[in-house]
Amino acid sequence: MKKGVCSKIKQIRLEKNFSQDYRTTRLGISRSQYANIENEQEQLLLGTLVQLSEIFNINATHLFEEIVYDLYIKGGFQSGPFQKSIETNSSNK
Repeated sequence: MKKGVCSKIKQIRLEKNFSQDYRTTRLGISRSQYANIENEQEQLLLGTLVQLSEIFNINATHLFEEIVYDLYIKGGFQSGPFQKSIETNSSNK
């Protein structure tokens, strides 16, 4: 996952006053594995991301909003499949 998603997960967990133990019980993973995810030392799998969004009662896309916005504003999509759609959208305005 893109850097930032895991720190967003940690931020939401702290805002909701959930312990890591509560998350790990619901996810079926160890506390150290969960801590590694939050600290971006372990890969966050899509299935785990979806489970976390359900536990937090949020839409999974909420975790990506700021990252996509930052990439778009800072020009992170200057190459690859996104560039053509950005150029097309810009020229239509």
